[in-house]
Amino acid sequence: MENERDIVVKRLEQMSRKIDNIPNKDQILRAVTQLRLEKDKKKEILTQLSDEVAALHTAQQRYSRLSQQLMEIKKATVGATPQSLMSKLEEEIKVTEFIVKEKLSKDLIQLKRQHDIYSRVSNDSYISKTSVESLSSKINMVRNQVAVLLEKQKHTQNSSNDKLVPFRQQAAIMGRKKDAILDEYRTDMNKYNALQKQVEEKQLELADAGALDMPKGSDFKDYIGKLKQRNIIYKRNRALLSGLKSETGVLQRTLDVLNTKSVQLGVPQDAEALASLSVTSSKPIPHDTDNREELLSFVAQVSTSIASHKARMLPLLDELRPLREEAANVNAEYEEVKKTHDRTSAILETGTEKLLQEVLSLRDLKQSAELERATLDAKQQIARMEIQRASGDTGQAMKEAVLAKIQDRERLAKQLKERHRQMKDSQEQSTRQKLLWSNLLRLLEVKEKALEAVKKNEEI
Repeated sequence: MENERDIVVKRLEQMSRKIDNIPNKDQILRAVTQLRLEKDKKKEILTQLSDEVAALHTAQQRYSRLSQQLMEIKKATVGATPQSLMSKLEEEIKVTEFIVKEKLSKDLIQLKRQHDIYSRVSNDSYISKTSVESLSSKINMVRNQVAVLLEKQKHTQNSSNDKLVPFRQQAAIMGRKKDAILDEYRTDMNKYNALQKQVEEKQLELADAGALDMPKGSDFKDYIGKLKQRNIIYKRNRALLSGLKSETGVLQRTLDVLNTKSVQLGVPQDAEALASLSVTSSKPIPHDTDNREELLSFVAQVSTSIASHKARMLPLLDELRPLREEAANVNAEYEEVKKTHDRTSAILETGTEKLLQEVLSLRDLKQSAELERATLDAKQQIARMEIQRASGDTGQAMKEAVLAKIQDRERLAKQLKERHRQMKDSQEQSTRQKLLWSNLLRLLEVKEKALEAVKKNEEI
């Protein structure tokens, strides 16, 4: 520290010596201090400006998000009435009340039971193997007793006289359906919230990217128009190319036919020989030969046949060109019709899928309605029988006796279920405790083996 202090003092002395020789020392120092203050102010202003820009950017993002939400709300409220809104709110209130009263209460009870089990396990003292075996034997005994009692109840209870069994089964089925629907609703709500967050993130990203040069709708329309023009030019050139290919094929076939005929007639295939033959038609042949007149007549016949073939082919070619153009137009129309057919078939497939889904939903509704109707009929029959029995004194006494028996059986079944549940909880607790102690014993055995190995190594 002292060395650094000395170095700083020396530098200050050097600077003071340099400044002493300057005539306008005070003015320069004032200007320097003023410049430093101005720079600090400039930095503060720049930081304030950056903060304001960031705040403006966040405000713009919030404005865009809120405007998007407002547009979505407006779209959702199009065609809405107070009655529909009230019905939606009532449905939401019913669903939330059901979730709070039944589903969440059941979950809370289950969590409390788990907490009680964990607290018992943590507060229990050491459980030996003998105590675990005794508990397991007691559990088996109670389980056997419960099974015997259930068998006795099944034997004593007549299924034909028990009229409340189908209603209980139906209530249990409806309860399970409600639980399943609630689970699906919760999963769907979680998915919806996750998707909503993703949509908000994408909207923020789009708002951030709004400052960049994005293609507009007019640019996209111009691009599509250019693509259509190029497609038309491509189809036209393709039709011309196909016409030229077919014309070359026809000419090639005519050339092959003429070559075969010339070979049959003995005309030379070389171009120079054919040229010499064409020259001989106007000039005398210099070679000495006896068949000069025959050759001249043959050449004249060939030329006349070629001219006749050309005369025959010209009208055919004239007829062929419009046919080619018509074929190209027909191919283009066929492609357009095929595209429209594909689109309509896709639309029809989607429509049929929707109709199938509607049919399945209607079938389910029909089955549920039939089930409700059957249950109502059964209830009506039961009510009629009860009314008939209640008309006389004997029927009333029998009814009271049956109801008393049903209540006794229900009370006994509840007690047995409660005992079974308690034994099941204690069994789970004891099995968990057994696993914990077995793991602890294994750890202790491993530690003992490790200590013995260490002792042996030390002795060695």
